[in-house]
Amino acid sequence: MAFKYNYAIVQRIPKSFAQKYPKINVDQANEEQETLVEILRQSAIDILEIDVEERHPTSPFVDDTAVIINNIALMCNPYGNRQGEVSAIRQTLKRQLGMKVAEISIDGAALEGSDVLFTGKEIIVGISPHTNEAGATCVAKTFPEYPVTTVTVHRSSPRRPATPR
Repeated sequence: MAFKYNYAIVQRIPKSFAQKYPKINVDQANEEQETLVEILRQSAIDILEIDVEERHPTSPFVDDTAVIINNIALMCNPYGNRQGEVSAIRQTLKRQLGMKVAEISIDGAALEGSDVLFTGKEIIVGISPHTNEAGATCVAKTFPEYPVTTVTVHRSSPRRPATPR
């Protein structure tokens, strides 16, 4: 199954990002994001830009805020104090794209969109420090037409370069 994308949602990198991620070169990240946006535009993708929100340094990670399949958006409950990010995306999806929006329906459910993979035939949810089984259950309830499989995601240390033999 080939996917056809019409829209991309981006949020520019706030200055507060540098305090949260001091090892990342923010100027380089901005350049890379600009390159990505230009490539998307050249590919006939409409870009929806969310206003920069200094109170939310992780806001450029828009993929954590919603799982979107077949014009239905399940709003996530990402790790930490990120509900302001979810609100901005929710408004964009409703008002600008007219999507049906579903909410997390289980108390204590944790779900980040970046832990979810849609193959076109099934949904794979990674159980991680930021997504739990209750979050996976919310995905299954929202998209009952697709089987949902969970896998445990272990944090690993950064990969070391291979040693030549």
